[in-house]
Amino acid sequence: MNDIRFRTVTGVCLSFTAFFSLTGALFIIVWWLIFTRRFADVPKRSFIIGSLSLIAVVSLILELLQGTGISYGIRMIAVMLIAAWLWSEYKPGEILELAVWAFGNRYGFELGLVAELSLQAFSSLLADLGRMQTAWAIKGTGLTFSRLPAAGTFLTRSALDRARDTGELLAVRGYRRGGSLCPHFHPSHNDVISCIAAVAVCIFSLTRW
Repeated sequence: MNDIRFRTVTGVCLSFTAFFSLTGALFIIVWWLIFTRRFADVPKRSFIIGSLSLIAVVSLILELLQGTGISYGIRMIAVMLIAAWLWSEYKPGEILELAVWAFGNRYGFELGLVAELSLQAFSSLLADLGRMQTAWAIKGTGLTFSRLPAAGTFLTRSALDRARDTGELLAVRGYRRGGSLCPHFHPSHNDVISCIAAVAVCIFSLTRW
């Protein structure tokens, strides 16, 4: 989807449906197969696939112990697919544009800026983790339980250092509150069709629930 407004409505509808309707979760998986490019543009596909594998294991355990694993697994897989799709479609700056469009140049700018900085910090965290994995591979070792405290400490300190540097940069540039931005959106026919299909899935599933 090119237009984040349609993408946001679609993501909210599908996420809400996945939590409240098993039938809806199944329809969400079908929607994902039809209207997305699967995992083609998803960064860190190994992370997504690993998460789906973990969901499958937990679902199997719940099914054996309580008989609720299938329902849990389908719902969580649907939510994970939605998250992967939203992640793959994200473009830097568009959340700021959405927030300004929705809430104005003062409060919307601040909310959007916080969201953009948070996503930037998350991307940097993943990049740091990737470099750590590369270093371990060069040394011929991997992540072990004994290395977890050091790895966690490094990632936390790196995130705090970047947050401090970002705050100092904003202060030097004189940022206090709000800002000026003129959002531009470029919706396509596919955006409208995909969004309508998602809303239809939500309405149909919740009426049956």
